[in-house]
Amino acid sequence: LLQFMGQDPFKLDFIKKIILPAEYVKKYGVDALNFTFEKKRVYMTLYNPNNVGIYVAGLLPCCFAGFAIEEKKYMKFVWILVSILNVLALIGSYSRAGLIALGFAIVIYGSINLKVLKQKWTLILVSLIAVVAIGIIGDNVSGKVLSSRLYSVFKTSPQYSKLEHIQIHGQQMEMQYNNKNIILSYETPPLCRVENELGTEFETIQEENGYFKFSESNLQGLRYGYGKSKRYGYYIVIQANRLSWQFVMAEEGFKYINNYGKLVDLQNPESIFFDDMERFGSNRGYIWSRSLPLIKEHLILGSGPDTFTVRFPQRDYVTQGNTFGDTSTIVDKPHNQYIGFLIEFGFLGTALFLAWIVTKLFNNRNNILAISVVAIMVTYIFYDINVGTGWMLFAILSILEMNFDERGNI
Repeated sequence: LLQFMGQDPFKLDFIKKIILPAEYVKKYGVDALNFTFEKKRVYMTLYNPNNVGIYVAGLLPCCFAGFAIEEKKYMKFVWILVSILNVLALIGSYSRAGLIALGFAIVIYGSINLKVLKQKWTLILVSLIAVVAIGIIGDNVSGKVLSSRLYSVFKTSPQYSKLEHIQIHGQQMEMQYNNKNIILSYETPPLCRVENELGTEFETIQEENGYFKFSESNLQGLRYGYGKSKRYGYYIVIQANRLSWQFVMAEEGFKYINNYGKLVDLQNPESIFFDDMERFGSNRGYIWSRSLPLIKEHLILGSGPDTFTVRFPQRDYVTQGNTFGDTSTIVDKPHNQYIGFLIEFGFLGTALFLAWIVTKLFNNRNNILAISVVAIMVTYIFYDINVGTGWMLFAILSILEMNFDERGNI
């Protein structure tokens, strides 16, 4: 609630002193601790607002169940209060997936149990109106950030540059910028030849900073420059808008210099779907399109637990730069747990896991806690299982194993 109101308690000086080592506080001061998320953004103690979406989607139906089975009036008030706080946390987290998952799960549960729910339609209607009202008020208080993010679910942001790809063929570098092919080659560094696919040289102009820019109007924003360093010898830098990629002119051909100073070969991995939509869903389009081809490489048994990071094509520096705005990003999770399961556990492991979940849901389809399980499973389309929230799924599944009477007694 305090985070939602813009009064994050973790930003208090005495809390910062608890978070930071004493030596760090003495040397740099507490103000050296920076916070990633903007004011009024709710992350609770779950490290990331995305985790709040999973947490609330799983916990809110539990609050409904607690309210339904509770006999003491003051405890019913407690459940209502906790529900309101959860709704505010969901709004303040800006978690689109959490809200969508919760709505989807409630619709599924309602469709299955329509006959039973008709008997309590007054209570259900009042509850839904109250939740929607709290949501609208909370969204307005937060500056309508969540509603604006919901509107942008199916939109994608433009890439950071018009450089579509770079392919290395020995001493030739083939680029495509704004649908125009450029071939850059060298024979005696630092002399370079820049031409199109027909062998016609492009007209370039050298700027005061030493870089060469193209005269053609549809190549504005693209430039290149070269120099010599003690460590690498001759190198060339390609700039597109505010991004840059640096290569060494080695005897065996161009080599990319990554952020760790290593000479590596660029990757141009296979992609499925999301062409020109890499920035869809906060860059999920890029991650999913490059993750899906990995499934067929480990179709039956998978690549093994926690191996996604080493299987993902991390050296796809051109598209990474255009998608994330820099080339230092390490993609360490698929942001879709089902894709993660298929890559790491294969079809067999994923099928067994999902069959177990579906069986539990079918056997408990009338239990209101089934909403929690469905909601969490829907959030895994956009998120990943992690330590902060993964326990909820298995805790609720364990509760479903118990036998309850109509009043909720075991």
